[in-house]
Amino acid sequence: MHSIENDVSYPMKQIQVDIKNVLHVDVTYGKAWRGRRRAIEKIYGIWESNFAELPKYIAALQAFGHIIHAFHLCQPVVSVDGYHLKGSCKGKMLIVVTKDANNYILSVAFAVVDEETSHDWCWVFYQFRHYVTQDRKSRVILDIHQGIIRAMKNLKEWKEPLAYHRFYL
Repeated sequence: MHSIENDVSYPMKQIQVDIKNVLHVDVTYGKAWRGRRRAIEKIYGIWESNFAELPKYIAALQAFGHIIHAFHLCQPVVSVDGYHLKGSCKGKMLIVVTKDANNYILSVAFAVVDEETSHDWCWVFYQFRHYVTQDRKSRVILDIHQGIIRAMKNLKEWKEPLAYHRFYL
């Protein structure tokens, strides 16, 4: 179970080898597969229960419409950065935030990607511009990351004076 929690793609051959080393028992590929499936179901639930969560997920996605509406009432400055994800979900989170009138941070958009590449940043900026900002002229403060800089150079709608590269804390 602990191995499955650490790595969902824990291979069958490795399961067979580990059981042989720890318990000194040979298991067939089929038994290892069924055991792996049971462990995954115990940790993450069965398929049916996961599908039962879909209405909640759809309702959460619909809330983004309210966030986009709130964005148009916020300060005309957004901050963009990427963060390393820890734990079982490896990768990077690319995030766009702004502040509302009460100086609270509002997360406007995010994407979870494998790496922080200029291609991923181009996709995030395009989606953000197309679906969120629309015609609003927001100033953008960006982290000095090479993927972000290359993405901004490739997107004509994000040229200065709309986007500035600055360090921020």
